Amino acid sequence: MNSLAKSKVVVLGSTGFVGSALLKHLQTTQSGPVSGLHTRDLDLLSPQASNALGEILDDQTTLIVACRSPRHLEPFNAYDHEIAMTRNIARCLASNSLRKCLFLSTVSVYDDTVSQANITEMTPIQPASLYGVAKLAGENLLSWAGKQTGTPVTVFRLCKTFGNHPGSLDYGPNSFIRSAMAEEVLDLYGDGSELRDHLFIEDLLTLVDRYVMEDFSGTFNVVSGGSHSFRQTVDWVQEYTSQNLRLQNLQRTRPKVDQSFQNDAILSRVPGFRFTKMKRAIEKTVKFYSESGAPKLKGIS
Repeated sequence: MNSLAKSKVVVLGSTGFVGSALLKHLQTTQSGPVSGLHTRDLDLLSPQASNALGEILDDQTTLIVACRSPRHLEPFNAYDHEIAMTRNIARCLASNSLRKCLFLSTVSVYDDTVSQANITEMTPIQPASLYGVAKLAGENLLSWAGKQTGTPVTVFRLCKTFGNHPGSLDYGPNSFIRSAMAEEVLDLYGDGSELRDHLFIEDLLTLVDRYVMEDFSGTFNVVSGGSHSFRQTVDWVQEYTSQNLRLQNLQRTRPKVDQSFQNDAILSRVPGFRFTKMKRAIEKTVKFYSESGAPKLKGIS
């Protein structure tokens, strides 16, 4: 096993949906110490944040940046929040040599206002939201900072992440499942025919585990490579919950857009890894929520 497997791991943003899942998972798989930092531990907006973070990290540290601005913030405030956090992390990275750093970014760095097929890492970057603009700035800030101290910086551009871990109720699989289990009306924008790629949280955990233990770097679209309509997702939720779903079709807030991605780049770096099929991921997520205290559903064993 590569010596990287014994590195110390620090997760920033360790109470969010992705960050908390990563912290819990890595604490069970890594041989070295794994710790998480959240706002109550370290305020990344503080002018002193870079120095405080530098006291925690060392040249044996693998830093995972999974933090993001609160979702309830107005877009300009959220942008300011994202930039301030990443700027302070970059300041620390520029003056402290680490083993390596992983930044969890987003596929929103690509233009998501127009339909695009087979998006790769070479597809032109053109974020259409302030969130995407902020994450792209974060990619560039941390990559520049890492070069100052020779710290390899890797970027994972994530599509919408869901699955069998508490915390995510974004529009999509998890919110559909929770609405079905609560026997609530399930909101569907338009006819739900737009195509999207969704990333199962278990797959992300495995890929980050491989990143920590192995020696690869670069910028990667971390996507399943299979796009499905929201309507198809609803049908799978109905199948596995055995619920008669009550759908409410809402007016679209923007034009219908389809997206699909290629994941050849990340697969080439993790031999033997395969993404979970969407239908199977929904089945596992329904089972998780059922066993986590929600009303028992028919058809779940």
